[in-house]
Amino acid sequence: MENLTLFIIFGVIGVICIFNLTVGKKNRQKAAQHNKDVFGALRDKALDTFGQAKFDKMKKVPYMGDNSNGYILCFDKDSNIMAMITYDDVFTMKYSSTKSCEVIIDGDDKSFNSLVCRISAPELEHDVDICLAQSRHRRKGFMGKAILQDAQEMKDIITGKALQEKQEGEK
Repeated sequence: MENLTLFIIFGVIGVICIFNLTVGKKNRQKAAQHNKDVFGALRDKALDTFGQAKFDKMKKVPYMGDNSNGYILCFDKDSNIMAMITYDDVFTMKYSSTKSCEVIIDGDDKSFNSLVCRISAPELEHDVDICLAQSRHRRKGFMGKAILQDAQEMKDIITGKALQEKQEGEK
């Protein structure tokens, strides 16, 4: 009797594991295709703006918000161009100009409800808001940490802090 109970329990666990593996694989494939579609559309918009040769030279950093909106931050130090590509528009600014990126977080010490990166530059007619989070996330949770890390990385790249730290590390 004990062996039969143990056999049934292991059988149920095995079926659940196989189900999770197959469904998980389908979900990963869907997510990969979705990311390919999102960033493909943004890449096409950038190609229309900059052309193939200039876009291929640029360094590109993709970002994905929790609402499945994609953004690509492109920059090229040699041609003095930095651009933020969104679904709506392509915002270009000079790489060497003084830019600011403010991370606006609505929440408390344990979680946040929204996170927006506000980019300001003299070349921009108005501030550009990049929404990385529109729903509630715990700051120490997997998604919360990833969103906060992306926001800090974006801020460092736009303000030039990442480049300064890299140059100081090389000295």
